[in-house]
Amino acid sequence: MKTNWTDSVKTRVLPMSGEAWKVEFNLKKAEAKVPGVPAKPKLADEVKRGAELRLNERYDAKGGWARDTIARDLVDIWVARAGVVFATQAVLGACAVKRRPNPSSPFPAPPPYALRRDGQPWARLREHLAAASETDRAAAKGHAAKARNRKDELRQAVAYAFCDPAWVAEDLDGMFEHGYGQLALLTALPDAATARKALLRLLGEGPPDDEYPAKYQLIEEAVPHIPNLTLRLDDAD
Repeated sequence: MKTNWTDSVKTRVLPMSGEAWKVEFNLKKAEAKVPGVPAKPKLADEVKRGAELRLNERYDAKGGWARDTIARDLVDIWVARAGVVFATQAVLGACAVKRRPNPSSPFPAPPPYALRRDGQPWARLREHLAAASETDRAAAKGHAAKARNRKDELRQAVAYAFCDPAWVAEDLDGMFEHGYGQLALLTALPDAATARKALLRLLGEGPPDDEYPAKYQLIEEAVPHIPNLTLRLDDAD
């Protein structure tokens, strides 16, 4: 699909697994926003730090959509300090921590969301994974594979971060059912045919005998991920 990319849209483009990718970041600026990570971090301490900084939650401390860069800054620091495999373990651990309970609610804290609306912290991890060596990427994926047995969004988060075609295919139907963070999987579709089918389904279109109703809320929630979806389409689309 031919598109005219704005600078804002370009910042949303993410690599697919195996694509050449260069990650650029300013470590000093990241450390200024997220101070305290030691030169040789310990995994348990960084998992705790990640949970305290709400990597496992959809909202910020005031209840709004998180718009800060703390999630990506922290991933940058972890990779710089201890490598992408360590960063993967830290993100997995932090995002597995249950959310804080609502003091005014009689119900227990629900499971973690794992994926923010902008895909963080997994989007930034995905960039670092693309830039990593095949050996490191395989080692990181070995840790992430365990999350495929979970019942929360950590399952979809690793499919999104690693762009594994089998993992993505397993979760596509659930993505349309749940929306929100799971729609990040739209950025990990492996080919034009799959992307075209997903886009038509998102718009409520399908074969005459199998039409999908349009879900306008899903379309709105999918907006951050549309640039990557269009990259998978052919020019003819």
